[in-house]
Amino acid sequence: MKVNDLINIIETIAPREMACDWDNTGFQVGRRDAEVTGIYVALDATEKVISAAIDAGCSFLLTHHPLIFKGVKSISDDSSVGRRLLMMAENGIAYYAAHTSYDAAPGMMADRIALRLGLTDTVPIEPSQNGGAIGRVGRLASPMLPSELSRMVKNALSIPYVTEYASEESAEKRLTYIGVLPGSGRDELALAQQLGAEAYVTGDISYHSAVDAMEDGMVVIDAGHYGTEWAFIDDMKEELKKLLPCDIPVIGADFHFPGNIR
Repeated sequence: MKVNDLINIIETIAPREMACDWDNTGFQVGRRDAEVTGIYVALDATEKVISAAIDAGCSFLLTHHPLIFKGVKSISDDSSVGRRLLMMAENGIAYYAAHTSYDAAPGMMADRIALRLGLTDTVPIEPSQNGGAIGRVGRLASPMLPSELSRMVKNALSIPYVTEYASEESAEKRLTYIGVLPGSGRDELALAQQLGAEAYVTGDISYHSAVDAMEDGMVVIDAGHYGTEWAFIDDMKEELKKLLPCDIPVIGADFHFPGNIR
């Protein structure tokens, strides 16, 4: 299989035209006519991930977050981005990032996380482009307290902790309608609330945003950027294996929660 054939499969799963216009989803390094010997799937193109792909004999790296996001003025070992791009080019690694294209695609990131949380009757939080949408608001099968929801989020996402923001009054209230936006969802918090979300599960919530939401009677559960998106690895592996026309190895990066729990 050629790199371009694999790109076509990825864009069947996560159509590039659904990506947000500020994003840099797509093919970033490599030759389209190169052979694919194996596919390595990860959340970020770190040096550790690139080394693991090389050691595994994979010639294609697929990540969720794009390594090239803003303008790159030089590719050299003077910067971490340059070193990683050189590692890929020098070792014949083709590289593709499926970022907001995967976030917005029906049945992908937001829908899969909503499914893990047991949400039904979901509606999108924010439309993107060409039929895509970011985030979901849905209904829990059984109402639960914020503390119960926090435990459920940890278990469903297999993460060591979450940060729960709830006022004294909200802490005793049973919640039914839950918003979820994997990744960084601070800017869409108000939209989720307008759609009836009583609690909001996302990452990268600022202190002030959380305090404002609490004042409005909303519960916010910050499960972290990594914590809400690392499921991309297993989910994308599953989708690729359904569509690959030949027996090409698909390897996922190990779960590695950033930082240390002290």
